[in-house]
Formats: sequence, structure tokens, C-alpha cells
Amino acid sequence: MWEKVLNVIKSRESNNGDCITDVTDGKRYRELCQPGGVLHGTENLTIIFNTDGVALYKSSRIEIWPVYVAINEIPAKERFQCKNVALWGLWQGKGKPPTYAFTKPLVEALREIAIDGLMLTSGKRIKFYTLISTMDLIAKAQILCMNQHNGFHGCSTCLIKGVHEKNVHVYPYSEAIDQKKSAKRNDEKTFNDAIKAISSGQKVNGIKGPSSLHLIPEFSITDGVVPDYMHGVLLGVAKVLVACWFDPSEHRIFYKENRTYPEYYIGHMIHDVDVRLEGMRPVDYISRRPRPLSGNLGHLKANELRTWLLYYSLPCLEGILLPIYWNHLALLVEATHILLGEKISKTDLEWANDCLQLFYKYFSEFYERRKSGLNIHNLIHLPLYVEYWGPLWAYSCFGFESLNGSIIKQVHGTKNGSTQIIKTFNALKAIHIMMQSQNTKEIVRNALSSMLMKNRRLANYLCLIFVSIINYM
Repeated sequence: MWEKVLNVIKSRESNNGDCITDVTDGKRYRELCQPGGVLHGTENLTIIFNTDGVALYKSSRIEIWPVYVAINEIPAKERFQCKNVALWGLWQGKGKPPTYAFTKPLVEALREIAIDGLMLTSGKRIKFYTLISTMDLIAKAQILCMNQHNGFHGCSTCLIKGVHEKNVHVYPYSEAIDQKKSAKRNDEKTFNDAIKAISSGQKVNGIKGPSSLHLIPEFSITDGVVPDYMHGVLLGVAKVLVACWFDPSEHRIFYKENRTYPEYYIGHMIHDVDVRLEGMRPVDYISRRPRPLSGNLGHLKANELRTWLLYYSLPCLEGILLPIYWNHLALLVEATHILLGEKISKTDLEWANDCLQLFYKYFSEFYERRKSGLNIHNLIHLPLYVEYWGPLWAYSCFGFESLNGSIIKQVHGTKNGSTQIIKTFNALKAIHIMMQSQNTKEIVRNALSSMLMKNRRLANYLCLIFVSIINYM
């Protein structure tokens, strides 16, 4: 693995960024590779971290908040595999963790590995700089000490205020294009707003106080906390569109006022869409067949919404959804395809930006204005973050969410859940290490491989054994 990382390091200083393929092609990353930057002429590495709340038990309010750390220079296909991701810490309790107590030790650790570095087994000392953090909107607001998506100034990228409308908070396009009302945030002004908020006891531009993330070396609190397309585009925008088209309960207010449904509502034709879905033959890299929409509208998962948006939506809705709405959807599909691409040119980026600007502009005209929430607004910021940090998949929560699902399955019973998770995570990493070791016999390697089979849970005693093996190795 180290050889693969070294290949990335050797190529990063000669990268001119003409084509964006990964984090290392992003504008912000390349700035650090220039003379005087912390990555210039060194083998220093960069990291991305993630945290999110996960329900530990179905019958209680107890949550766990794992903090994962991954290295951006590890090749994309292997970056978010369990063996290459560190579980830095874990908080367990009812509801959200107290912000300061949760972030203080994390920031101290991230400062230490950036300032002092870590000694590798080869004897080299490498420094690790935190560049990116990816979270959903709720976790982001808490970590940044700012208003949530349903409050004024809830956007972490710009200063748009938004308006309250029919018990919801919306971010209209007319306000987003006003340079004075939606100027981009920067670290210095955000920190000053935090100080003013503490002094006055009132929020300033949505900021409640200073975030501990300000203390991380080389980390930009306004550029480094990125929008996540899994939560924003898929579970946010795509899910809203599906509800608008097919769910009659979404239009109670409209129906009460007009005694009819809006013209984009096609719930009465959902079975026709299901017939088309059933006829789809997914390509080999799509792992599951599509489920019918009827009966599943409220249960669609992020990966299902991804395939629906990118591959199924346009052919399934052609001739069913009115052309004006179908063409509007095509803008979102086109832009998302581009921003998830393996190679993104400057021309591609400009075209994606134009598509998203048009989609946002007409969304509140075509659909109910109260649907124009923060996820719709954040679409126009996506091209900027792709320019800064690479394609959307490079900092998506998909990789970390799959880890959450894996570790939750390893909890047995209702006691000491967090302890079991940590032991299991360490055990899994120990298994991967042993499988890669040349000293491991084939019969042992086969036994270890069977433990990694899908849906197989490691027993507690096995966790204890393999945690001990780590120390012994």
C-alpha cells in the first residue's frame, strides 16, 4: 500500500489540474503542493474525517457517534475499505454529544499529527494534515456551532439568510443570486462572527460561537467542510422530487386550496413507472435490481436513489412527466453525472454549474416554493467544491455509512455496545493484517477469509483473541 501512496506523492507536484480525477487534482490540494506549501517536497499526507449519529438500538434513543479518518492519497478503490480507515473515537449516549467535549479531543489529536507527525515503522516521520470533513447537515451544524438547515443563515458556504414560509425555511433563488445577500463565507469573517456572537449573546450570520475546527492546522472551516452528495443530492433533492411526483400526502395544502393536485403530480401513474422499472436490466456495476416505487416511497435507500436518479428516472418518466418537468430533471441528472465523473474538465465543470443554476432557478417556479430548502440551494455550491477537492464521490459519506452498518451488526445484546464495536473494529483490522502477512499459512488465511464473509458476525471471544493478536504482531 505504501508504494501506491508514494506513487501519488511523486505525481502530485507535477499535476496542473487540467483534468480533475480525485482529491489530489483539486485546487486547494494543489495549492499546498506549491513551493512553501506543507506538501511541497515532502511525503506528508492528508486526511478526511467523518462523524454522524447512528441509532444503536431500535427501541431506545441511545446513539453512537463514531469518528472515522481516511487518507486521501490512498487509491480511491481502497480508500474507504475497513482495513484502510481508522476509527479514531466513539461517543455513546442519548441524543447528540455535547459539542465542545466531543470535538476538543479530536481537534487536539488532529493538531498533534499535523504539528509533530507520526513515526512509521520504517523510521520516517510523516505529518498528516486534515483537509476535508464530510457530514450530513445536522452533524455539520453542530460541529460548526451554527444554525441548522431550518434556520436563518443555515448555509455553511454562503451568507444567504432565507425566509420562513408556511412553517418551513426556504432559500429562494432570487436571494441566492444577490451578491450582497449571499456572499461566500471565509475563515476570517466566520471566526469574527463567532467572537461577536459570544460577546453579544446573539447569533451573527447564523454563527453561535467559535468551532474547535478553527484550531486544526491548514484546515479551512468554510472550504474544508464539504457538502455530501449522498445526503444532499440523493436523500435530499432526489427524495423530495420522488415525493412531489408520487406521494399525494405531500400536496394536502395545495389540494385544500385548489381542489386539485399540481400538474407535476403523477401518483396515479406510479404503476406505469413500476412496469418500466421492472423492465430495466442494470449493468453489472449496479448491485441490485430496482424495487417498485409503489409501497416503497418512504423506504428508498441512498444507493437506490442514486441508481434511480442517474439511470432510471429519465427513461421511466419520459412521456409520463410533462416535458417541462422532465427537461428540468434532466438538468440535475446531467450535472450529477458530470460531478461524479472519473475525469472532469474545466468545460465540464462550467456546464454542470450552468445546469445546476438553471435547476435551482426554476425549481421554486415549477414546484411549491416551500420545497426549496437548503439541499436545493446547496446544489449551486457543488461545482465549487469539485473544483476545490475533486469529484463528489471522493468525499461522499457512502464509504463511511457502509462502515456504520458493518459495526452496528457486530453489537450483541444491549450492554457495552461501544466497547464491542471498538473490539470488533480492531479485530477486523487484525484479520486484514494477518491475511496480508506472508507468514500466515494458507489454511489460516482461508479461515480468516470466511470470517469476512457478508452478514457474518464476529463472536465476542473472537474479537478478544484478534485484539490480542494485534499487540502480539
